[in-house]
Amino acid sequence: GLALIALGLTFMTVEALSPSFGVFGVGGILAFGFGASILVDTDLPAYQISPALIIALTLTSAAFFALVLRLIVRAQKGPARTGANALLGMEAVVLDWAEGRGHVRLHGERWNAEGPEALPEGTRTTVKAVDGLTVTLDPPKDTPS
Repeated sequence: GLALIALGLTFMTVEALSPSFGVFGVGGILAFGFGASILVDTDLPAYQISPALIIALTLTSAAFFALVLRLIVRAQKGPARTGANALLGMEAVVLDWAEGRGHVRLHGERWNAEGPEALPEGTRTTVKAVDGLTVTLDPPKDTPS
C-alpha cells in the first residue's frame, strides 16, 4: 500500500513536470487511491487510515488534474499567439512600396512585404499569408492615414 502511494505521488509529480497529457496524472491518482485503500484493511487502530481522508485526498487530486487538463484543452483551442500563424489577419502599416513589394511595420517590426501594385506610404492593411520573412498583404480597406 505504501509503495502504491509513493508510486502515485511520483506519477503526479512527473505529470506536473512533463508534457504527458494526463497519463501520469490519472495513473498517479489511481495508484494513490488503491494504495491508500489497502492501508485501511487492518485491525490495529494505530495503523488505520480514515476512508474519508483517502477519498478526500483522491478527489482533490483528481479535481486538480481535471482543472489542469481543462486549461490545457482550452489553450489548444485558442488562436495562435506566437509564430507565423499569429500574424495572419494582423494590421500592417506600409513604410515604403514600389511595384507590389516593399516594407511594412507589423507587430512592432519591419517586415518585407508583397501585395497589390500600388500602396501609398501609411496605408493600413492586413496580412493574408506569411512565407519565411515575407508577408503577403490584402488590398487596403481604407485610405492612407
